[in-house]
Amino acid sequence: EKTKGCFSRCSGSTCSKLLTWQKDGSKIKFEIQEQVSYSPENRWVAIGFSNDKNMGGASVVMCQHKTGGDPIVLGYNDGLVFTVLPQSNSTANMITGGSLTVTGNIIRCSFERQINSTNDKVYDLNKEWYILMGNGPISAGTPVQHEDFPIASDVRVNLSEFSGISGGVHTPTTIKIHGCL
Repeated sequence: EKTKGCFSRCSGSTCSKLLTWQKDGSKIKFEIQEQVSYSPENRWVAIGFSNDKNMGGASVVMCQHKTGGDPIVLGYNDGLVFTVLPQSNSTANMITGGSLTVTGNIIRCSFERQINSTNDKVYDLNKEWYILMGNGPISAGTPVQHEDFPIASDVRVNLSEFSGISGGVHTPTTIKIHGCL
């Protein structure tokens, strides 16, 4: 039996945002599911890893539902501006096994990300980070700022050391992120 970490925004049995993760060797498999309030055409959903719960300075993986280009990109927020990181030795093969699907106004995206990183804009997932999750529009092929504020975890999470039981995640501090099986 494998356990997944889970971060969500739910009301009753309905979740508008759901992120799960599971360590698999030197990678972590992420699955994002987000119900968007606007048309899913030309939209992005993203997760970020941050020192301070803010999007500025966050290491980001963005899933883009648009025509043309890579649907899943690795980037960094320089202030409020998202920048796709160019391919280099330190970013090559950081993201693998990507998939993006849209059903109605729900965008689903899954990918595997390497845990270790030598690039200072791609945060090493052996360390603790706040998890951020948001979505926004794509204008003329370029992601632009979200209309609604992203959600952030209450505390920092070490995704690579995750151990969990149904109903909660246990690390040195119990965190307000639901455990998923």
